[in-house]
This record gives sequence, structure tokens and C-alpha cells, in this order.
Amino acid sequence: LEFIVKKRTKELENEILERKHTEEDLLVAIERVEAANKTKSVFLENMSHELRTPLVGILGYSELLSSEVESKELKEMAEGINRTGTRLLNTLSMILDLARIESDEFEINITEVNIHEELEGIYNSFKGAVVLKNIDFSLNLSENAKFIYTDKGMFRVIVENLVNNAIKFTKEGSISIKSDIDNGFLNISV
Repeated sequence: LEFIVKKRTKELENEILERKHTEEDLLVAIERVEAANKTKSVFLENMSHELRTPLVGILGYSELLSSEVESKELKEMAEGINRTGTRLLNTLSMILDLARIESDEFEINITEVNIHEELEGIYNSFKGAVVLKNIDFSLNLSENAKFIYTDKGMFRVIVENLVNNAIKFTKEGSISIKSDIDNGFLNISV
């Protein structure tokens, strides 16, 4: 009986040891997957911003080119650039949104942001799109509000979406990006 108990004890010890090794391997694999997901999210966010900003400028200038050229062939080419660029911009936005949702890491990264620089960058990237529509486009920045603490990426996405919608739905008149302070709160309006 003692022999059987020792044998079974040894078998159980081996099983426990094997399970511990398996658990350790699983923990390492989970850590690697989490690190890869985080790297993917950071990459997608950075690339989205780096690609989105110049793409908005390309779209604006392709619209301007389409309206200015007299050659039917060149006009069609400019319109093709605009259509495919718009699709690419929408695809980039969807990829970034899906990556954030998928990773379950919709993190807000609060840093000090120079809103004058951000708003000027957004304004400049949309100038070409506005010229085509003969819409006045202005930027009015409050000197009292230059730095805020916010998520820079989300700030840009929100303001870019507001400006994009304003351009899309404004047939005539003007569009203005404004920043001001009201009762201690920063207001950004389009």
C-alpha cells in the first residue's frame, strides 16, 4: 500500500509541476499578446494621425484642382484622386476606431497641448477644401487660452470631424474655428 501511495503521490507531483509550467507558459503568452495589442494600438493611432492630416490637404487640393482645370481628362483624374482619398480617409478612421474598441483599451492620454498649434494645423489642412466652395474660412484664437490638458489625438479627431462636417454641409457663407474662455472653461467652436 505504501508503494502505491508513493507512486500516486509522485504522479500527482508531476501533474502539478506540469500544470504550473503550462500556467507559466500561458501567462507569458498572455503578456506577449497584451504587449502586441498595445503596440498595435499605439502604431495605429500614430499612423492614423500622420496619414490623416496630409490626406485632408490632398483632398482639398484635389477638389480645387478639379474645379480649376478645363481639361475633362484632368478634371476626372482630380475627381478620382478625391474619391479614392476620401475612401482612404474613411477607412483610416474606421481602422483606428475598430482597433481601439477591439483592444478594449480606449485610453485617454492627457498631456499639455498647445491648442493654437493644433487648431492652426487643422485650419491649414482644410484650407484647400474650402477654396473650392467659395466659403470664407477663418481662425480666431483667444490669447487667453493657449495650453490645455487633454488627449491630443482625440482633440484633433473631434475638431477635424467638426470642420469636415461644416465644409460638407455649408453651401455658402463662412466657417470659423474659434477658441475662447467662458467662465473659466475653454470653448472651441466651428
